[in-house]
Amino acid sequence: PVQKVTLVPRGQAQGLTWFSPDEEQTLVTRAQLKARIMGALGGRAAEELIYNNYTTGAQGDLRQATSVARAMVTQYGMSEKLGPRAYGSSNQPVFVGRSMGENRDYSEEYARTIDDEVKTILLDAYQRAKDILAGNKDIMEKLVAILLERETIDSAEFIQIMKGEYGDVAFDNE
Repeated sequence: PVQKVTLVPRGQAQGLTWFSPDEEQTLVTRAQLKARIMGALGGRAAEELIYNNYTTGAQGDLRQATSVARAMVTQYGMSEKLGPRAYGSSNQPVFVGRSMGENRDYSEEYARTIDDEVKTILLDAYQRAKDILAGNKDIMEKLVAILLERETIDSAEFIQIMKGEYGDVAFDNE
């Protein structure tokens, strides 16, 4: 669930959405990981949908989405093509030209397949994010207008906006 949304810049981010888990999770499903990727790509998808252009603002989100997709393929065995296998081990010494803390225990052919699978996961999630935003463009525009006016909203306010219950209610500025 969304905890808070803000347009106030934090570090390199020009705005942030904070999520809080409903409960302590030790296991995460494939669907939940895909949802995290879609959420991370939502800002970039909105830029394309509204401006038909991109900015550098999604840099951190792209890194996060790519990291989750790569973990799905290489660590969690969540790839249709590669099946239930982990690729790479993190307990080997580091050598020049290899990722820090990871020893590659697979061929170039598998490396290409891993890259293809990661790309497929990212592109599918990106398209799904764009489709969701396009189908809810009126709500997105209302949310943007409220954020431009207020800068930050909390979970309850976000839920009201998503349900279309915001109306002319004036929220307290905190």
